[in-house]
Amino acid sequence: MWFCGMVLMWPMEYSHWTNLNTILDELAQRGHEVTVLVSSASILVDPNKQSVLNFEVYLTAFTENELHLLFMKWTKMWSYELPKSIFWAFIFFYFLLKYTSSITLCEDAILTKNLTKKLQESKFDVLGDAVSPYGELMSELLNLLWSIVFDSLLAIHMKNSVEGLHYLLPM
Repeated sequence: MWFCGMVLMWPMEYSHWTNLNTILDELAQRGHEVTVLVSSASILVDPNKQSVLNFEVYLTAFTENELHLLFMKWTKMWSYELPKSIFWAFIFFYFLLKYTSSITLCEDAILTKNLTKKLQESKFDVLGDAVSPYGELMSELLNLLWSIVFDSLLAIHMKNSVEGLHYLLPM
């Protein structure tokens, strides 16, 4: 006997979404209700494409092009600048770039009161994310079990950085 539940997924772009999409499709095929939380600037996640998945789109300050350019800048740094940089200087700029986009996306979703209210009322069983620094915060707001889909040292570091966003939690 299978337990079918309601899954809320907050994916990242590119390879995280490409890999996760297959898993989420399989969950939906097995009877789970899967909802994907996606920003209006999403690059690969197309909420208008016919799918067994449900999509909840939230507005963000970024455009799709701006998010793509940030990712390309990050990729260029990782590929070309790291080999010839001082490690700590690279890490500083890497995280500055990464967190600028992550915090903006986090604030845009969490500070949209009608979105958080709708998600709370949906009674999801679990929130999953693919190494995003804001999944734990959203799980606190929605009072959900939180799962990191792709576990790594970077995920642990990003998880710890969420504590700096405590000002977004309601008092």
